[in-house]
Amino acid sequence: MQAFDIRDSSQAKCIPYPPPTLMLYSAINGIEILADRVLIHSDWMDGERVIHIGEAGSDTVHLPAPHGYSVGHWEERTLVVETTDFSENNSGIASGVASGPRKRMLERFALADDGTGIAYSFVLEDPDTLTDSISGRGHWEYRPDLEPGDVACDLESAGRYLTE
Repeated sequence: MQAFDIRDSSQAKCIPYPPPTLMLYSAINGIEILADRVLIHSDWMDGERVIHIGEAGSDTVHLPAPHGYSVGHWEERTLVVETTDFSENNSGIASGVASGPRKRMLERFALADDGTGIAYSFVLEDPDTLTDSISGRGHWEYRPDLEPGDVACDLESAGRYLTE
């Protein structure tokens, strides 16, 4: 954390933080469930995740990306997701805590029995920056009364907090 320079933050470059921070950030998240993938769109910095369904065991090489490459499967009402192939990020685990190319995550998105929310949990490993795995959880509340802002990130404004 001592080497972290806020001027190099992905947020200052209009690149949303990767999971798990993106999933825990207080924003409006939209979910679209398709036959072969689940799309999660965050209205914070226009973060978009694609979770491919049923590709477990694929030997295909994927280019490193800020949100990694996610493969999921359903266990009843819970989406279980494994994500690999993250690109390096100086805030890839948390603000000021970097992540390396071997970062891996196992996430669970469990629909509440009454359908009014999703319990989110994760286990994250990164042998490049952590000595042990970390875990966390959050809750997404179903709020159909709210509309996503979908305001595009502006580079000039995004970095303004660095100088003012």
